[in-house]
Amino acid sequence: MIKDEHTHNLGLKKAVAQLQLLAKDLQERYAGKVKSFSTNWQGTGKLSFSISYMRVTVAGKIWVTDDKAIIEYDLPFFFRKMATLISSRIKARFERYFPFDHGKQSLA
Repeated sequence: MIKDEHTHNLGLKKAVAQLQLLAKDLQERYAGKVKSFSTNWQGTGKLSFSISYMRVTVAGKIWVTDDKAIIEYDLPFFFRKMATLISSRIKARFERYFPFDHGKQSLA
């Protein structure tokens, strides 16, 4: 299990809204490019996902708190060599959707 965390100062309500936007963006981005992409909301601010491509599935969950966005996912053995690349792409996406404004206090 791989776990990445990203700090933000959006507060929980805004972070949940951003997670909803991220889920929509991912579904649109991968539509027609992978065998299947599914998401399942598990309460407020917690999303499980599964992406299947060429008989390989990556599954995990993303959740937000008032000051963090967290992702946990399993990579099949074949993709573990690319874990650093995958992690850096997740980090870039989290920075876009869950920014940390150093000039602002938390909105929580």
